[in-house]
Amino acid sequence: MLITSVFKRALSPLLPLVGTGFISSVLLAGCFRAQPVELESPRAPSNWSIGILKGATLHALEERPECTNPIFTKHGVVAPESEFVADPFLIKEGSRWHLFFELFNKLTNKGEIGLAQSEDLCSWQYQGVVLAEPFHLSFPFVFKVGTNYYMVPESRQAGAIRLYQAKSFPNDWAFKRQLLTGQYSDPTAVFFNGRWWIFTNQAPYTLMIFSSPTLRGPFTPHPQNPIYRDDPSKARPAGKPVVIDGDLIRFVQDNREGYGKRVRAMKVTRLTTTEFKEQELSSEPLLTGSGSGWNGFGMHHISPVHLPNLSWVVAVDGNQEAGQ
Repeated sequence: MLITSVFKRALSPLLPLVGTGFISSVLLAGCFRAQPVELESPRAPSNWSIGILKGATLHALEERPECTNPIFTKHGVVAPESEFVADPFLIKEGSRWHLFFELFNKLTNKGEIGLAQSEDLCSWQYQGVVLAEPFHLSFPFVFKVGTNYYMVPESRQAGAIRLYQAKSFPNDWAFKRQLLTGQYSDPTAVFFNGRWWIFTNQAPYTLMIFSSPTLRGPFTPHPQNPIYRDDPSKARPAGKPVVIDGDLIRFVQDNREGYGKRVRAMKVTRLTTTEFKEQELSSEPLLTGSGSGWNGFGMHHISPVHLPNLSWVVAVDGNQEAGQ
């Protein structure tokens, strides 16, 4: 998620005169040494919340009858006061489910990383903010390597992709190292074919790939970069990639009709240090707005977990249509 706030709405009448770049500078000036922030369309609502879906396959996802979506909203955030919650990443450790997500702090006017927990995927207890920085954070990509948990959140305002490690999972996180320098959105890290790969987006919609033999780097750019240039249909990552039957599946935002409208699944057919090819798994989107209710305006994120019974449970987010 990118910054949207009451300040943006208050300044929106000035857009025809000064443009979004000026407003971006006003919001960020004096806070820290950071790069300008890409703003979403001023007409797009920011009423994001989080839901849970299940299915025998990722293309047969449905709402769980025993739970009512959304399972977590901004009203579940006890403190700080949040404008929205989005970008959920779902982790199961033992019998407990952990939900990491972006919450937009109204007081600091930036995204922070929150945590909620559940035993049944229906009732969630907010645990507080587990990571906050002087700059905006979102997209808390959490993953496990061996016995250690890591997080690579979006930290584009800091001008870098940053790696954090859990000192005490799931509440205590420490900065480990900077993986890449630059303004990158929604970085997704995955170990595949013996290497670590980072798929990430450069604004507005340009896919970049980097790889390294180890998670600590150094990460080198793929020679085909930029993979997609100015392509809102598949450049920007939309959640946690998965490997199914040896195939790497990555999820992408389809923003051709506006930001955060739908999610598509891409199958990577070739990934080496010199080649990259992929194809869309289906002509139909994996997730899309329902037209009404909690996800009426759109959906733009998925975090899948493969269960022992071979079914899937996924955390998603939805944007409620304005006025509903």
